[in-house]
Amino acid sequence: DNSIATKSVEAYLKLVGKKYLEYSLYQPVRELCMNPDASVWEVDPQRLPGLTTSEIQLNQERLVQITQRTFNSITESVSAFPQELRELFATWRAKCIQMNAIHLHSRLVCSLLFLRLICPAILSPSLFDLRHDLPNEKSCRALTLVAKSIHNLANDQKFGNKEPYMEFMNAFINGNKAKMERFLERISTFDDS
Repeated sequence: DNSIATKSVEAYLKLVGKKYLEYSLYQPVRELCMNPDASVWEVDPQRLPGLTTSEIQLNQERLVQITQRTFNSITESVSAFPQELRELFATWRAKCIQMNAIHLHSRLVCSLLFLRLICPAILSPSLFDLRHDLPNEKSCRALTLVAKSIHNLANDQKFGNKEPYMEFMNAFINGNKAKMERFLERISTFDDS
């Protein structure tokens, strides 16, 4: 919902998460935006009708690689993760355990962190001060594909009939479930150092 409350939460996330976004996403976003031919990540045959099957498979491999590097950058930047959010997520975790609903914790954290902060920063890097210029059309498309893949991983949702050209990314989602769980665990631990 785009209510005053959600806009307030988004503003707070941007405020406390700014340094973390710079630390974790600057390099992968830069790589996606600075590539002279960002169509190397296009995997929809409808958008590039002249590509052969082997060229599409090569683009799929490239998309998996850049998405994996982006996700690795997110999960390996725990040391820069905002203490304010760590405390909030630890509190949520404790409440979920108390209510015998620990399964809700990861959904809450992923909804807030990925839906409202990380994926929007990948999609629109200039709005989050990750870039000063607007990405070109091909770079925007590459950013969209990466953000969509990471968003589906966060929601534990597979690609299907709606976007059959993205089904190959289901292997990325399956292969990173445990890493996502470890990341959520680490950022949901109160650290008073």
